[in-house]
Amino acid sequence: MAITIAAFALLLVLFYLFTSIKIVRQGYQYTIEHFGRYTATASPGFNFYPAFFYRVGRKVNMMEQVIDIPGQEIITKDNAMISTDGVVFFQVLDSAKAAYEVPTCTKRCSSSRPPTCVPSWDRWISTRRCRSATRSTRGCSTSSIMPRRRGG
Repeated sequence: MAITIAAFALLLVLFYLFTSIKIVRQGYQYTIEHFGRYTATASPGFNFYPAFFYRVGRKVNMMEQVIDIPGQEIITKDNAMISTDGVVFFQVLDSAKAAYEVPTCTKRCSSSRPPTCVPSWDRWISTRRCRSATRSTRGCSTSSIMPRRRGG
């Protein structure tokens, strides 16, 4: 009976030790929270933080990342069609600030929908063309003047 209790206690201690060990991969940093509050940053390698009191908050990628910005077509004042696209390179330098002050940076940068300013830009251009074509604002229909979008 005593051997069974000792073996069970030994298994509990080993379980506690193994759950307390945090192994951080190269190129990452983990934020460590004590009851939900940020306390430290675990650097790559072998780290020991007592289980049930400390937990990993966020896993932050510290390597340089690339985000492709989807292309857009824009009509300029002189009615020329311009296609634009881009690439953003960024690297996190402070994992605590990246985790708790800017939590949706990559989601905001990689959003595939076009910016909200493009429809108002199209409306402004169509209104300008309408006014210059008719020399007055009455009798102008925006739908007939709006350019057709390709592929949509």
